[in-house]
Amino acid sequence: MMHKSRYSLLLFIQLLVMLLIGHSPAYADAQPWTLDSALNTPEWLSISGQHRTRYETLDEQFRAGGSGDDQILVFRTNILARVTWNQWEFGFELLDSRQAYADDSTKISSGDVNPLDVLQTYIQWNDAASDQNDVVNKVRVGRFTMDVGSRRFVARNKFRNAINSFTGIDWSRTKANGEELRAFYTLPVQRLPGEFDRRKRNRTQGDDQDTEVAFWGTYYKLPTHALSQWDSEAELFYFGLDENDTHNRPTRNRDIHTMGARLYKNKARSEFDYQVEAVYQFGESRATTSASDREDLDHFAYFARAELGYSFARHWSPRLIAQLDYASGDDDPDDGNNNRFDSLFGVRRFDFGPLGIYGPFSRANIVSPGLRLQLKPSPKVSMFVAHRGYWLASDRDAWTVAGVQDPQGDSGSFLGQQFEARLRWEIYPENLLWEIGGAYLFKGGFANDAPNANDEGDSNFLYSQFTFSF
Repeated sequence: MMHKSRYSLLLFIQLLVMLLIGHSPAYADAQPWTLDSALNTPEWLSISGQHRTRYETLDEQFRAGGSGDDQILVFRTNILARVTWNQWEFGFELLDSRQAYADDSTKISSGDVNPLDVLQTYIQWNDAASDQNDVVNKVRVGRFTMDVGSRRFVARNKFRNAINSFTGIDWSRTKANGEELRAFYTLPVQRLPGEFDRRKRNRTQGDDQDTEVAFWGTYYKLPTHALSQWDSEAELFYFGLDENDTHNRPTRNRDIHTMGARLYKNKARSEFDYQVEAVYQFGESRATTSASDREDLDHFAYFARAELGYSFARHWSPRLIAQLDYASGDDDPDDGNNNRFDSLFGVRRFDFGPLGIYGPFSRANIVSPGLRLQLKPSPKVSMFVAHRGYWLASDRDAWTVAGVQDPQGDSGSFLGQQFEARLRWEIYPENLLWEIGGAYLFKGGFANDAPNANDEGDSNFLYSQFTFSF
């Protein structure tokens, strides 16, 4: 049972929302409040930001060695300043991700806490290559965040409390017909501190990058007219990652190459939409990050994603989506190969559910079919409900997030079923957003019977968050 104190906190949040509801009509037609307007900034300067407060609670831990319940209260605040001068843009963004409260048993990582640091500081050159402005070149140098393609392999995190950033160079060329070519070479930023002392849980330490980890890639999106007869769009991409141990940070010594393609049709009322993404990965990697693991394995892995949706011309704009994800696992831990797929710097919340202290599934050693129903009761309210089943692609490889494994393959492959729901309400347009959601994991045979699985029973997770944009 969830602790009464947790129910009380969620009830308080609900009452707070209801209080805000009562005041929202007077604000409904007002212009959004912005920092720029309040400071009366000149045209060449833009200052914006966002603050988010989120409470999370997890009953019945699913991770190996875990027990009991967890809860956490986290804050995230970012301030972005941009200066534009002719074809130049200078950007500077601060990010403060911190924990206000957590149970003693709750595991905290640099994905939850990254107090006051520089997320972005860059110079960008923008050039319109012709008088008609049908070709635009951009070159960005410095520290920055990136979204590439489907965001499954390179992305700026939205749900997670901390955000990925990179130091390097990013070039793109975009045409009016939708064609885009992009190339980048970066050193991924390492969030510090990596280990947390609860007595100093929000200790500030500057993030850093080093030449022992390099990440680069190219991305190409076909012109819109190329597949106009099917009303579809397509993209191709390649990513390279070269990672080696440093004196204070053991790694999996990954030297892997990721190549893939995505074909998709955007959603439209009274029409089907679809998405197919296929990825091949090869190179070398190690099975673990242990400093004693010195064996380089041949890396061959695969990922595929398929979905089919339909948007109904009905009240609440329902959209039903059928989904299927496959990410290969390591079939034989003793054959000198690593077949477990690596999702690099992508995000997984929009496919597999909420993260934070939950997030049991990732794009590694998994087969997952599912259904999702999206609804929009009003212009300011959206919601969805989803159900997915989860199996291991290889029953000898690990349930990676949970750290549970049966090397003999005697515990089956069924991880369980997850039911998920989320509601978003834009209380004050472009200023205040409330979101509440949760997931329930019915554990399957593998999650209960594997040698190091815990016996905590099914897991349930709830969260509520407010986001103030300014």
